[in-house]
Amino acid sequence: MSRTSTSMLPDSDGNDRVNCFAVVSYITGALGAFVDQFQREAGPCRDVRAHVTILPPRPLRGTLAAASAHVEEHSRHFGAFEIEATRVRTFRAARVIYLDVGAGAAQLRRLNRRLNSGAWRFTDPYSYHPHITLAQELPEDRVPEVRKLARKRWAEDRLATRFAIDRISLVQYTRANRWVDVAEYGIGRPG
Repeated sequence: MSRTSTSMLPDSDGNDRVNCFAVVSYITGALGAFVDQFQREAGPCRDVRAHVTILPPRPLRGTLAAASAHVEEHSRHFGAFEIEATRVRTFRAARVIYLDVGAGAAQLRRLNRRLNSGAWRFTDPYSYHPHITLAQELPEDRVPEVRKLARKRWAEDRLATRFAIDRISLVQYTRANRWVDVAEYGIGRPG
């Protein structure tokens, strides 16, 4: 069974949760440390842990319990897999600097398609592109500078480029511009 909280009430920090959810896999180890450090260096730091998004933010239709069961069911029948961060790229329209995903991108797309159904069905404004965000919400004039810094750091500090996706987390947005964990699920096994 997954660890699930069904509260839409203020969390322990007093942040009001809103009907906006996403599914992510947190990145740990050397790759996670690189991403976390770069996010702090690039600023402004948003207190977001290194992750790869599987279902981008969306409102939930129906109950959280049913939606959580949907994520758990699909993740249980999906095998764990590895992703590889390859190169620094930019989503120009959104002013996002990111690490592209090479190996594992097809599995992320397949998992995205499986989860994007039922209560989670949502038409995203952008097509799903597996990536690891390094910096976002940048002023337009800072994008070239941050992209150059990201490329430099990635060339210097590339200790690990691979990460196993064996757990995913359901997260919820708050009015305080934070994401809080709601549930965690094992890939290929009950949560």
